[in-house]
Amino acid sequence: EIISDSLPNDSIDEKLYKLAIGDRNCDYYLSKFKTFDKGNGLQASFNIYALFGGVFWLLYRKLYGLSSIYVLLIFTISYLEEILPNEGLVFLNLFSFAYLSIYLPIYANSLYHNSVKKKIIRAKRTVHPSMLDIYLINRCGVNRWMLWIPIVVLFGYILLIIFNQYDK
Repeated sequence: EIISDSLPNDSIDEKLYKLAIGDRNCDYYLSKFKTFDKGNGLQASFNIYALFGGVFWLLYRKLYGLSSIYVLLIFTISYLEEILPNEGLVFLNLFSFAYLSIYLPIYANSLYHNSVKKKIIRAKRTVHPSMLDIYLINRCGVNRWMLWIPIVVLFGYILLIIFNQYDK
């Protein structure tokens, strides 16, 4: 049996959203989610953290599918830059800039809303009501350990530059 992920917008109450969002920036996302519930489809709402964090923000907010697409896109662009002539790079650079620097930050909140909403809907259908709170807290929310990954990557990059200078 195929189960649709659509429910009337008013069937997800504020308590479930709060559990799914977690403590970090809960009020910010809750206000966005209430606005998004009034409309349909992706809605523009700029997210500064998605602009500067990119894939790290996606992983932090447990948007694993989107983060996989993001990383795959970066690797594909890097590969294409190696094989395309210089004339082809203009289009590729414009496309990558548009997606990574414009599309993601503008629609990040809406993409996050859709993900959280689907997780809540599935949980309401599959998880016993007495376990729903615990399930949403663990399945949604944020990956706090992701806050350290950009710092480790930056530190590793700095070490790479330093060691590269000694090789010369």
